[in-house]
Amino acid sequence: MQSGIRTFRDDDAMDRGKLLEPELKKAIRESAISVIVFSRDYASSKWCLDEVLTIIQEKERVSSKHEVVPVFYNVEPSDVRNQTGSFEEAFSGYDDMIEAETDPQKKVEWLEKVKAWRVSLRKAGSLTGMVLTAKGHEAKFIGKIVNVIKKKLNYKLLYVEDKLVGIENNVAEIESWLQDPSPNAVILCIHGMGGIGKTTISKCIYNSNSHEYDGSCFLADIQETSNQHNGLLRLQSQLLSTLLRSNKEEVIWNIDEGIVKVTNAFCNKKVLLVLDDISTRQQLTALLGPQQFHYGSKVIITTRHKWLLTSFDVNPKVHPVKELDPYDAYKLFSLYAFHRDHPIERYIVQSNLVVRHCGGHPLALKVLGSSLNGKTIDVWEDAIRKLEVVPNPEIQKLLKLSYDTLEDTNDKDLFLHIACFFVGENKEFIVKLLAECELYPILGIQNLMDRCLLYIENGRVMMHNLIKQMGREVVHKESPKDPGKRSRLWNHQDSFNVLKENGVVGQLKILNLSYSMELIKTPDFDGLPRLESLLLEGCLSLIQVCESIVNLEKLVLLDISGCRSLKNIPCLPRSLVSLNMHGCSNLGGLGQVQCMDSCSLSSLLVDLDVSQCNLYDKSFPEDWSNLFSLKCLDISYHHITSLPGCVKRLPSLKVLRAKKCSHLQKVLDVPKSVTELSVSENMSLEIVQPTPNPLAFLFADECQKLCAVEGCFKLESIQNVDRKIIRYLGLESNSENGFDKQNTYTEEDSVKVLYEFGIFSTYVLGKTLPCFKHKEIGSDISFRVPSHPNGSRISGLNVSFILSTSSKYGDPTIYEIEVNNKTKALIWKYTPTINIRLKKPGEFNYVWSSLWRTGNLLDDGDDFVIRSSVTGAALVECCVNFVYDDNEVGEDNLEEIGDSRCMFNHISWSDRMLVEVSDYVHCGKTYCFKVGGAMDVPNIGGISDLIVDWWGLRAEWRSRRIAVGPPIYRLKN
Repeated sequence: MQSGIRTFRDDDAMDRGKLLEPELKKAIRESAISVIVFSRDYASSKWCLDEVLTIIQEKERVSSKHEVVPVFYNVEPSDVRNQTGSFEEAFSGYDDMIEAETDPQKKVEWLEKVKAWRVSLRKAGSLTGMVLTAKGHEAKFIGKIVNVIKKKLNYKLLYVEDKLVGIENNVAEIESWLQDPSPNAVILCIHGMGGIGKTTISKCIYNSNSHEYDGSCFLADIQETSNQHNGLLRLQSQLLSTLLRSNKEEVIWNIDEGIVKVTNAFCNKKVLLVLDDISTRQQLTALLGPQQFHYGSKVIITTRHKWLLTSFDVNPKVHPVKELDPYDAYKLFSLYAFHRDHPIERYIVQSNLVVRHCGGHPLALKVLGSSLNGKTIDVWEDAIRKLEVVPNPEIQKLLKLSYDTLEDTNDKDLFLHIACFFVGENKEFIVKLLAECELYPILGIQNLMDRCLLYIENGRVMMHNLIKQMGREVVHKESPKDPGKRSRLWNHQDSFNVLKENGVVGQLKILNLSYSMELIKTPDFDGLPRLESLLLEGCLSLIQVCESIVNLEKLVLLDISGCRSLKNIPCLPRSLVSLNMHGCSNLGGLGQVQCMDSCSLSSLLVDLDVSQCNLYDKSFPEDWSNLFSLKCLDISYHHITSLPGCVKRLPSLKVLRAKKCSHLQKVLDVPKSVTELSVSENMSLEIVQPTPNPLAFLFADECQKLCAVEGCFKLESIQNVDRKIIRYLGLESNSENGFDKQNTYTEEDSVKVLYEFGIFSTYVLGKTLPCFKHKEIGSDISFRVPSHPNGSRISGLNVSFILSTSSKYGDPTIYEIEVNNKTKALIWKYTPTINIRLKKPGEFNYVWSSLWRTGNLLDDGDDFVIRSSVTGAALVECCVNFVYDDNEVGEDNLEEIGDSRCMFNHISWSDRMLVEVSDYVHCGKTYCFKVGGAMDVPNIGGISDLIVDWWGLRAEWRSRRIAVGPPIYRLKN
């Protein structure tokens, strides 16, 4: 009864004088579980034997789900099963009674009855049950029986809706944590935004596991309760009463007394405690005290405040709860809107709109699904239109709790700024911009993340759609009827109307007039002294910006992107941090743009976008050295032929974008401070010379003519490759008089040589290989490094493959070459940047020949295995040769020393890359050499500072192919 389980006991609820049928049978049938307590005298009671017979019959009924739990109280299960011991004595008495019976009919009835009793006892005694011996502790034993019954009943202490979707994985992960007995696995924090399902998950965990503990307590709505009069005292009292299983409320006079009493309760028993909706350290201290728990205890906390994790002596496990995936969101919404797991067909379009609006938020899906249940299509459509403007009050109230708990007004302002204007913007940009507004955005963004009000994705500040809508509603309620009295105007039509009707809005900090198609001239800005951000994006008719803009001393952001009718921009305020002029195509032409000279631009400027402004080389000023704060510059979509001189001298520039500049051929003298360079889709670009320091990213996809990035790779026609390299690769001219690289071959048909990571490689048509020392059929080859007769050391490795392919299989691709020094347990994995494109249909044989400049790293007797992975072709044969020190003499060296050709359009043996295979030789390590995005590169073992993808070349460029023409070259026989 104390456990809340409704019970039926035959000695209390029945008149012993009545027959077992039908009252007992009815009671058994209506029960979920029968507990049979077998004692020594059990078989001496015909009543008890009739009960066990009825219970077993009910269990074996076809449609029955009746459970039976036998309890063996100071009796062995085998005595019950085999009718031995005291059970044998009782049945001997029944046998004597039958023997003495003189009525033949009664004798047969008793024989059948006793036989049925024996069968039922045999079946009951064979069931898994619970045994209490004479030395057992009865109170504890009864507690175990209760737990077994609770488990079989799936007994629920807390109500949970039956329409549960998408929580299985969350529950399973936490259930697994509950089984961890380590002292570090005591506290788990379920973290997520309001309404995401934290409480529901914790209820499910509590219902299914509380019976496994000596004491358990679920404290719900802690944040709400603690804000009430004596709220924390009442929570402490509830916690203590529940753990002690007291029928009366424990009296606690103050918080400190409660902490001591609660701590004592924790120390004396294994407990399961769930603290729902914790929001302050004070709440944690009041309810957990010094966090001293009995072995095996578990504490689960649900919260929106991730910063609370620093309040624990031992770092708790954090379990974040994410939004539902689209499938589960659709299902959950349908269960509430249609009482089935999919929508009615004629409501599918509207259902999709609502589900998309909710963004996988479970509470929103439930609330909106329930509110639309049974409504007509026209009501649905009107409700959807309203949702885009006015959030649902129930959802708004729940989500706003996270905003209300922000104690710092700066954090509240920061949240509203982001919700109204900056969702999806780069975090670094927001930090630079709002730091000038004295909002301390680095700290503030972290505080907002800790409360699940925003998150960072790919460097951008993101916010759930419902959270963004909540923030905008906070601003809307500042003045629901009069937008002119609000602190922020994000809707361009509201902004335009306010300025048109009122003229001045003195309290405005951010003004959004974007896409105001009728706006020809901006208003006078003298009435907006507090303005910090001015958004004029997409104002296609705008031809004049009022000169009073220079007086806006607090203006840090100006966005005039897409204002293609603008021809001139007046002097701008010196406070500007971010200026976006993208797409102002009438600003350029053949003359210099006035607003871009060093005198007109703010020295505080951090972010400048002048892309797609129709600019030429002479449009840029000579000097921008005063822009010492500029971190990000975009000069894309222009007619420039080289990097403007003013850009080369920017002292603090980090990010430089120069994309789609159709005439740009070379990018040289990049400022040494730059860490990210984007030169994608420059169809004329041939050479990139990055900074002396390694770039974090170089984006150069769709640059079809790009043949050299200094320190990374070179791709040149064979005419521009040292003769020594050509000889080592096994290539020679078809000319009878020897190698003639000036006259024999046209540029179109030239073989290309790639140099990267200290590896030279090329493709040529043909099916024969030079005279290699080691050859094997297939994709693998094994060999041992020999000693050279004159004692010279090996300085290079020539690795070649014959590939057989057909145009019907697509272009062949070498996915990876693995060079494994088994003696040193050293592995190099290399993926060539360039592959070939077949120029015509048919079947072909190609040779991929490579030269690995290893230095003096291959020792005599080292055992090697080389493997290759290829797609779109069959690998016919693998071959290996060695390059020795004594090869490096003669005219080739003289030619190399005397060669004065530009390093960019020539590949020589002395060239060095920033990453070369010969630099990574630690025994027991695996190194991967591959140009590509971060997602394309395997982890590198051992050397943490080796980042072979630092150039950031995207996969589109990495998989670039070169056309291979007729077999102009052949390999030596």
